[in-house]
Amino acid sequence: LKKKNIYQILGFLGFVPFLFIIFLCFYDELHINKYLKATIFYLFIIICFIGATYWGIAINLQKKNIKLLFFSVIPTIFIVFLYFLNIDLTIKLLASIIFLNIIFIYEYTYLKNHIPVWYLKLRKKLNFLVTSSVLIIILITFNYRAFF
Repeated sequence: LKKKNIYQILGFLGFVPFLFIIFLCFYDELHINKYLKATIFYLFIIICFIGATYWGIAINLQKKNIKLLFFSVIPTIFIVFLYFLNIDLTIKLLASIIFLNIIFIYEYTYLKNHIPVWYLKLRKKLNFLVTSSVLIIILITFNYRAFF
């Protein structure tokens, strides 16, 4: 296996928990709030992981890039702030998805000279899948809440 393929496999395996949560939402509607919290928890981990990726890139560059280093801590700071806000879980999910997509746009626009093209392509696919799955989970929970 090529190094790039291993990252792709691991990236898509990282998406599987979102599919599992969607399945659980349909299978066990009584615990839908628990699955919503699990989605938030996992999405928060993913966003922090993306920041950590850029921390690693920044410290391994021959020529230090303060902009990249600064960017690497922003996702975690945002997530900690969002975690402590006393707002509806759905709003937290929507804010996280919006932030995830802002990160991707920033990567694609400003950081493309520091990261491999295959990584951006993988992030584009995974970003779409994660965004779609979280929106599906939100719709399922809205549907459930409206019905009961």
